[in-house]
Order: sequence, then structure tokens, then C-alpha cells
Amino acid sequence: MPRSADNERTYTIRQLYAELARYHQTLQDTGRHSPSTIETYVVHPVRFLRWLAGDYDPRQSDPWP
Repeated sequence: MPRSADNERTYTIRQLYAELARYHQTLQDTGRHSPSTIETYVVHPVRFLRWLAGDYDPRQSDPWP
């Protein structure tokens, strides 16, 4: 079911990176995931955020600077 406009949040790219860092720390703090699992959970969203920010073009760019 779609969220109503009252429940929607907006974030800047910087805020999304901060939330992703918080998520990363939470995954580490639980101790329930291997380092490679945590990397997978975090690396792909970073690439997406870079794409949103215009820092990554999947057709031309190396995924990592």
C-alpha cells in the first residue's frame, strides 16, 4: 500500500550516506553477519547513491574511484 504524503520522508544524498553509515555500524554491532556479508549489504547501496549523485555511470565508469 502506498504511503500517504504525510508519512513520506525526504533525504539529501549526504543524509542518505549518513544513514547508510549508521546501518553499516548497526550490522557490525550485532556481530551476526560476516564481514563479506556486511560489505555486500553496504557496497551496492553506495554505488546506487553515487549514481543518484551523478558520480557513477554504469555504462562507462569503473564502479570504484
